[in-house]
Amino acid sequence: MFPPSPIAPRFTAILLALAFLPVISVAEPELLPPVRFTQPSNEPIPDTAPASAPTTPAAVSASPAKPAPAMIQLTGEGIAGKVWVDFEPKGELPLRWEPSARESQLVRIVGADYNSVAFRIPATTGPVEVRLERDPIKRFQVKVWLNNQAAELIASKPPRPLQQVPPAMPMELRRLGKGGKVTVQFTITPEGRVASPVILASTHEKLSQSTLAAVAQWRFQPAELEGRPVETVAAIEIPFAVQK
Repeated sequence: MFPPSPIAPRFTAILLALAFLPVISVAEPELLPPVRFTQPSNEPIPDTAPASAPTTPAAVSASPAKPAPAMIQLTGEGIAGKVWVDFEPKGELPLRWEPSARESQLVRIVGADYNSVAFRIPATTGPVEVRLERDPIKRFQVKVWLNNQAAELIASKPPRPLQQVPPAMPMELRRLGKGGKVTVQFTITPEGRVASPVILASTHEKLSQSTLAAVAQWRFQPAELEGRPVETVAAIEIPFAVQK
């Protein structure tokens, strides 16, 4: 037999050492884009390089803000009422809306404690201030100002009663020989019917009930404005007397 070679143990040790070395992964090379050749340009080469773009960011031009639309401002200190514009309900005082640039607008205001008023706002694209002012002498009337100018009011045809059922005298008060009076306020619709009756003053609850029952049956020829029926507010005082 051949004697053991001193090289074999060394070779085995080298193999074992290589087996325990960490595996190193090699990334694949990144491919560069192909080079494209262009035809030479006949333009002369400038002597100096073009100026570089400014490093500061360009200012952003803000779009101009749209001006606020002109408005019609309808007010009245201590005055309430419903507003119609061109026969359409618009709301209640105070009120704001855009004017019409094509045609005038018919405005009608109906208050609970004053006669209704109607007027026209001319066609305009500018702001309009409409101010109602209570007449200091005639409590049930108001004045209208358009941009501090007195407005020309449009007269309306008042409502006309067609059917007024008298309220019945309550039997209890009749036996006691007590009369009284009731003040009732109500709305006359464009159809001539009574809506939203309210007792403003009464000397007895029984008289109030009898009045409301009677007023609900009343019928009217409605008020008219420029030939069209319109809503109005009316108030009436009804006396109750006991016949002896």
